[in-house]
Amino acid sequence: MSSCPQCYVGQCRKHKLQDHGARERALLSSRSELQRRLYESLVQPHVDTLKTTKKATAEAEAGHCRYRDAVGKDREKAQRQKSKFSEEQVRKAQALGGLRGDLLRTMLANDSDFEDGAEGGKEGNTGTSGEPADRKKKRRREAAEREERKARKKKKKALRKEEDRKKKKRKEEKWKKKKRRSDARSQEDPRDRSSPSAERGTTAKQEPDTRGAKEGKVGEEMPTPPSLSPPVAGKASPLSGRSTSVGSSSSSSSSSVSSEDEINGRAV
Repeated sequence: MSSCPQCYVGQCRKHKLQDHGARERALLSSRSELQRRLYESLVQPHVDTLKTTKKATAEAEAGHCRYRDAVGKDREKAQRQKSKFSEEQVRKAQALGGLRGDLLRTMLANDSDFEDGAEGGKEGNTGTSGEPADRKKKRRREAAEREERKARKKKKKALRKEEDRKKKKRKEEKWKKKKRRSDARSQEDPRDRSSPSAERGTTAKQEPDTRGAKEGKVGEEMPTPPSLSPPVAGKASPLSGRSTSVGSSSSSSSSSVSSEDEINGRAV
């Protein structure tokens, strides 16, 4: 606490920094003002909307209740009139011809207020359900529509199954055809499938062998020089027999070589 009475009162000009709580009071007042402004700008609109919605909902519920009560009163009034009319019909029918209860139920089957057993109970008849005819027609129509939908679904399913079966059959036939082709190709003779160039290569390769054989056979055909010993009378000379044998062998070899040349020429 300050000992200056002017500071205590708040009128001191000498000690200006000693406000004795005035600054805190100003801060508090500014905070409260800020809070109030924030509330008015952020919260207050939602509160007003909720109040308006609640009021409108209450009014709508009240109007619905009034409408429901009015409709209920009108329905009760109509039911009373209908029941009165049906009772009058029953009395008139009984007075006119003394009709039985089952006939009256058949005549008044569309009347929902007609109670089974009022007259039929005395006759001992149990009566039917009293379902309106339009409701029966509606149920029959719905049942027919259900059956039609089931038939359509079954037909679609059968068509889809048939298409799948045909696709599978076509695929199997295609696979079998492909397999037959591959089997036929594998069973073919590789010499039939050889190209003319390959045949030419084989003949060219075979030619040196034939030439070698020919040269060898021709070399065998060369006659040997005669010996210096004189021939003996009454005996065949070995050179003459050898020469004849050599001649026959040379003729046979030349014929075989010519035949091989002809075969090679035809192949080429």
